[in-house]
Amino acid sequence: MQFRALCTIPLSLCLSATIAGPLSPPAGPVAPTPGPEPRIAINAANTPGDNDATPSTFKITQPGSYYLASNLTGADGKDGIEIAASNVTIDLNGFTLQAGNGSPSGIVTHTAMKGVVIRNGIVSGWVDRAIGLQGQSYAVAASAPVISDVTITGSCEVAIEVASGARVESVAIDGASSGIVAYLGATIRNCTLLTGSTGISVDAGSVIEHCTVRGGDGGIYLGGRGAVARNCTLSDNYIGISVAAGVGIEGAVIQDCSVSGFFSYGISAAGGATARVEGNSVTGDASKNPTAGIWVGDLSQVLNNVVRNVRAAGGASSGILISGSTGRSSVRGNTVANCDKGIRATNGGNGIYANALTLNTKQFELAANNRVGPIATGTLSPQIDGNSGGSGMGSTDPNANILY
Repeated sequence: MQFRALCTIPLSLCLSATIAGPLSPPAGPVAPTPGPEPRIAINAANTPGDNDATPSTFKITQPGSYYLASNLTGADGKDGIEIAASNVTIDLNGFTLQAGNGSPSGIVTHTAMKGVVIRNGIVSGWVDRAIGLQGQSYAVAASAPVISDVTITGSCEVAIEVASGARVESVAIDGASSGIVAYLGATIRNCTLLTGSTGISVDAGSVIEHCTVRGGDGGIYLGGRGAVARNCTLSDNYIGISVAAGVGIEGAVIQDCSVSGFFSYGISAAGGATARVEGNSVTGDASKNPTAGIWVGDLSQVLNNVVRNVRAAGGASSGILISGSTGRSSVRGNTVANCDKGIRATNGGNGIYANALTLNTKQFELAANNRVGPIATGTLSPQIDGNSGGSGMGSTDPNANILY
């Protein structure tokens, strides 16, 4: 009678209580409880626009990180998103910023702002600038604008206009009159453009790399000293790549680009410009009556390019054309094939060495007083089957121009 059972519930439940698992959590990270979005959504409540001298549908007035939560459409006759603060990042988040009827610019600054970043979405249908980040310079833009992974569609006047030092990467542009306009020290990389006027236009010290431009009056325009176009592809332009006149002896660099289907010049660096044109492939199309594959003036270097099929109805097209006043251009190591005139110089004072020419109607047409390596025709060899043979180049002079 003194020894009653302490457990008054069924034995099975008592046992299960005594063998429960450990109370400590398992090893490894524990996911935090989700918090609020650390960015600010662009909408009428968070970023209301205004009706001042530059009316906008949405306006950002404070630094911070902003994003689109859905597709947005601008109000008729207003800019889409006006940025009125520095240090602003806009993530379009894969959505589209669509113009209203007659809306001027999609994303725009009207005064100098620094540290502006725009990325990851579509800007479509605007009349003036799809993205226009204006008023900046090295003096005020300690952190220059960045635009990346954006697609721009519609027939705007300029797809992207950015300030000095800007970086534009992985952008696709379809239908704009002018594609990308940038100023001093800009970097443009991995962009694809179909435009009606100018594809990419930059100023001194800028670099354009791995870009593709189709159509328009000018594919790439290098407007200042030290500008570089490298590893780009140009097609169906009036002029593929051009260098502004008067850039001085620092010149510009056009290197390892492919230019085809041009209506006038594949590469143009004449009229007081200077350039180093090196390692490019330039291919004409007789149906478009091109003028010249590569055209340079004074103090330029034309090195190791391949130029072919530059023919026109009048028979006066040139593979490489040197047309300056004082000369001093070097044309060396190029291959020129199937052109009306292979290499033509309208003035003296240039050096023309170690080029290879074939199937041109006239291999050379050179004014007096140029310095020209011997012109030799390679000798035909007998059949070769093994590790020896060959009949030489027709000259032992390393500076000889070889016909084959």
